[in-house]
Amino acid sequence: PEKGKSYFKNSEIFIAASITGSSIQSGKVFLNSSYIGEIDPVGGFYSFIPENEKASKNGKNIVEIKIIDTKGDVYKDSVLFSIN
Repeated sequence: PEKGKSYFKNSEIFIAASITGSSIQSGKVFLNSSYIGEIDPVGGFYSFIPENEKASKNGKNIVEIKIIDTKGDVYKDSVLFSIN
């Protein structure tokens, strides 16, 4: 999702992860601190529909990703967005 943007609860939200100098080995996606899925290590993508996730709520939400690369390095990022 884009930082600060609002989404409808039935719209598909896409997450794209990439790192420079290495490849993604694994990646976890969290919505409001609840695990919701895995980043595809080949494409670096994940998507979800908020109304299908128990962790989603009307108003402000935060999606967090935790990526581990093939060297064992850990990367984290988060985005705050809203659901209508």
